[in-house]
Amino acid sequence: MLNIIAILKEATGGDLNSVKRCVQLIGTFSTSDSYTNHAVLMNAASDLTVEIFGEKGKHTRNTSRVYSLPLNSSVSIQAIFEIE
Repeated sequence: MLNIIAILKEATGGDLNSVKRCVQLIGTFSTSDSYTNHAVLMNAASDLTVEIFGEKGKHTRNTSRVYSLPLNSSVSIQAIFEIE
């Protein structure tokens, strides 16, 4: 999520105040078949977004599990933000 915030800051010319809202976060996790707490893993990203943007950081969210991710990554997070 920190990488997403850094990219967002660059996209807004360094002005995160131009973020109108976070629309959605989508988290995909590469875990074992028996692991079922994907939503708990995603809480850190959601909590950070609300911590940084306050009410504008509240968003819809989706989490899922996959067998594998590119480059053997353990997590992939996609974010949709509305900016001015």
